[in-house]
Amino acid sequence: MVHNCAVCSSPAEKRCSGCSVPWYCGKECQEYHWIEHIFDCNVKRNINTADRLSLAVRRNIIPEDAQTREDYGFSRLRLDLSEESKLLGLYIGLMERLQVKPKILNRWKDTGTLVQGIKDSFEQLPSGSRGGYYPWFLENQWILSSPRKGPEEPYTNAVDNMVRTAWIYAGGSPMATEAQIKDGIQKFSENKQQCLFFCGLILSHLHPGPLEDVWIPFGFCTCDAESEMYLGGTYRRLLQSCTFDEFLAAYESSELVQLFKSKGLEDEIFAMPFLEGVLDKSPYMHFSVWDLKQLIIASETEKSGRIIPSVFVDYGFANCRDEEETENLKAVYKTYFGRDDADPPALHGACIKGELVEYIDKFVKLKGKKKYRRLMKNPYPLRNI
Repeated sequence: MVHNCAVCSSPAEKRCSGCSVPWYCGKECQEYHWIEHIFDCNVKRNINTADRLSLAVRRNIIPEDAQTREDYGFSRLRLDLSEESKLLGLYIGLMERLQVKPKILNRWKDTGTLVQGIKDSFEQLPSGSRGGYYPWFLENQWILSSPRKGPEEPYTNAVDNMVRTAWIYAGGSPMATEAQIKDGIQKFSENKQQCLFFCGLILSHLHPGPLEDVWIPFGFCTCDAESEMYLGGTYRRLLQSCTFDEFLAAYESSELVQLFKSKGLEDEIFAMPFLEGVLDKSPYMHFSVWDLKQLIIASETEKSGRIIPSVFVDYGFANCRDEEETENLKAVYKTYFGRDDADPPALHGACIKGELVEYIDKFVKLKGKKKYRRLMKNPYPLRNI
C-alpha cells in the first residue's frame, strides 16, 4: 500500500515513531510537521508554552493560552492592542525565518535569557534585513524583562493590569496612577462599571466565570468549556472594532447583538445557540434557568452557593427538607446541564408550565420519582385572576 507524506503528499516510507499515524517522505517534512503534530502525538514530555507559541506562529494567530501569553510578553502589551501583532511578527521572524526551535526558545525563557537570545539571533542579519518588528522590540524590551515594568510604572499584579487595560480602552489616561483610576471608576454608573470590568477581562484574554456577576449578562451562561473560549475571542474582535462608548451604549440598550452584526460578526453570534436570546434581554432581565445553571456550576467550587429567590421557588429548592435533599436536587440539574443536548430555555419552559419532573425525566434517570415530584413542585402555571 502506498502512503503519502503528511506534509508534501509525496510517497512516504517512514511514519511517526510516537503514534504511528502520519507518514513522512523524510526528516525535513517530519520536523516541519512536528510543530502541529506534537499536540496529537504520544509525546514523552509535557507540552510547554514554547510549543504553543510555535503553533500560533505557524498559524499566524495571536496566542490565546494564558500562560503562553504571560511567558512570551503578550499579556504585558496593554497600551495598544495592535502591538500584539507586532510581537507576533517578531516571533514569526525568529522562528520561521531564523529557524529558532521551540526547545531553544523554552531554554531561553527558563534561564532568563530570552531578550538576549532574541537580540543575538536578529543581530546575525544585516541591519537592513531585520524587518520592522525588531526595531520595535528594541524599544519595548520591558515586556520580556523582570521586574515587569511598562513605560510609566510597574504593574503590581494581574488585577491591576486588567483594570488599567480597561481604563485605557475606555479613554482614561495611560499616565493615571492606580489611585486615580480607582477614584475615577467609583464615579461610574453600575452598568459602566460592569462593562469596564468585562472589557478588562476580555482584553486580557480572559473571560468571566460563573462566580462573577457579568457571567449571565454577557451571555457566557450559554457556553460550555469549549464555546466560552470561542465567545471570548468573538467579544475580543468586537472590542477591537468598536469604542468603549459604543459598547456601553449597546449594552445599556440591549443591542449587543446588533452591534456584533454591525461589525461583521453576525455568523459568530448565530453559531452559538441561546446567546441571542440572553443578549436581547440583557442587562435588565433573563430567565431564572440561567441563575440555576450559575448556581449549579458555582457550587462545584463554592459548596454553599447562595440560592437566589427565583431559583429557590422555581426549581424546587424551597421544598427541600434538609441539606441532603438540596444536594440531590443540585446533582440532578448538574447531570442535565452536563449533557450535550441540554436546552436551558426548554427547561425554563417546562418550569413555567409546572412540568419539571416530566421534562427532566427525559434526560436524567430519577431514582425515586415520587420524591422528585414533591421536590420539583412549583407555583406554575400561574392562573389568571
